[in-house]
Formats: sequence, structure tokens, C-alpha cells
Amino acid sequence: MKGPKDPAGHPRPFAHPKPSTTTSYYVTNPWIVSQRPAANAASVGRRARAAARALASDAARIALALATSALCAFAQAPAPAPSGIERLVTGDAAAALWSDDPESRGEAALIVAAAGG
Repeated sequence: MKGPKDPAGHPRPFAHPKPSTTTSYYVTNPWIVSQRPAANAASVGRRARAAARALASDAARIALALATSALCAFAQAPAPAPSGIERLVTGDAAAALWSDDPESRGEAALIVAAAGG
């Protein structure tokens, strides 16, 4: 006899379908509109609030990106021109780079490096 068999291996005369454990028998469709108008209105309100939250979240992300890019542009702005005294000190330090005293050379290197030269 062909067909399903019981655990002992004997053929079953009539086999009932086994219920599935992964899905329920009655599957609901979320897109079916309820026949209650109040429930439909509440659902539309929830969707509208969710869309508004998503829009506000997107606007906040865009504002954060713009603020970050503005901060980066400000951070990379060129430094103001040095004053006359700074130029004179840097010029003297550049001449002191060729000194025989290692301490003078080190201090001069620090001044020139701070000036960006």
C-alpha cells in the first residue's frame, strides 16, 4: 500500500495532514481594510504620524550633515596674515637655524615650524 506510514512503518489507511509549526493556519493580510471606519481612521492617523516622524528624522540628518560640513570648512580656513613682529621674529629664527649652538637651532626650528615656514 502506497502512502504515508506510521512510526512503526505500517501503512496508514487514511492520513490527516500534519499541522505546520512554522506558520499559522489563518494568515491575516495587513493590507485588508477593516470594516470599522474608526479603525480605518486610526490606521491612517498612525501612518501619517509615522511619515511625519520619518520626515523629521530625515530633516535632522540633513541639518547635521550641513552643520558638520560648515564646521569642516571653517576649520580649514586659511590662517590670518602674521603681524610685522611675527615676521621679524620668524626671519631672525630662520637665520638662527644655521647657528653652531644646538639649543639655538632647536628653538629657532620651533619658531619657524610654528610660523608654518
